[in-house]
Amino acid sequence: MKPAFLFDIDGCLTLPFNPDHPISVLDKPLLQQIVHWYEDGVPIALVTGRSSFYLEEEFSKISFEYGFKLPIYIEFGLLKFQNTELIREDYCPEFNDERERFLTDFRDLAEKLGVHMVEGEHVQYPERGMWREKKHVMSSVISNHDTPPSTIHKIAKKLMDRSSYSIRLLNHPLGIDVLPKDWSKRNPARTFSSKYQNGFEWYIFGDNKSDAEMAEVIPSSSFFSTREFGSKSVWGKLREITPKYNLHLLDIDHL
Repeated sequence: MKPAFLFDIDGCLTLPFNPDHPISVLDKPLLQQIVHWYEDGVPIALVTGRSSFYLEEEFSKISFEYGFKLPIYIEFGLLKFQNTELIREDYCPEFNDERERFLTDFRDLAEKLGVHMVEGEHVQYPERGMWREKKHVMSSVISNHDTPPSTIHKIAKKLMDRSSYSIRLLNHPLGIDVLPKDWSKRNPARTFSSKYQNGFEWYIFGDNKSDAEMAEVIPSSSFFSTREFGSKSVWGKLREITPKYNLHLLDIDHL
């Protein structure tokens, strides 16, 4: 058997989450390591809820071209980077209207509760209550310092309890994600893994339930949670399995 990997980005290829400074910081040595294996022929892809705007900003801090060597499924695989070209996957076109209907109702209810929402790029608004991150298809509402994620979760739950929306709503440590109703990370996981024949053991890393769903559609796969320690959890597992497959760990300082 040969190894193959799927990685989430936030809470997985980033340093451990700090609630006092909730900004993702990519673990550059870890990215170097997995790109090295990918270039040696190991099947590897990134699957994230983040947008192209986020990736372009974060990868530019370390090495823009370097990060984009990997296949990257963004916004839960609704889009994909192929050699830095953005490719859309097929999804329900009615989702755009349903997404906006939900978010308009969400914004109105939040305002009534005294919580303001703004829209913008991948930036933090410390003086604001929450913000809607700029994305191509899906949407995310992110908390700021004066509004805990639990407040966003409660507002969203009230809406979902009292109305019917043809969407899939996911809670995460910083807020909520709004997706097409039948969409999940299973879609890109199934697409990417189908490119390879039998004989692979798949290692799937992520920090929440939506990441664990990828293992449900890939035979001979295992999911490893990185929720508590972020990229340090990934490093620990990689050290454990490299002897089994005779993989080479780069001589880099990742601590």
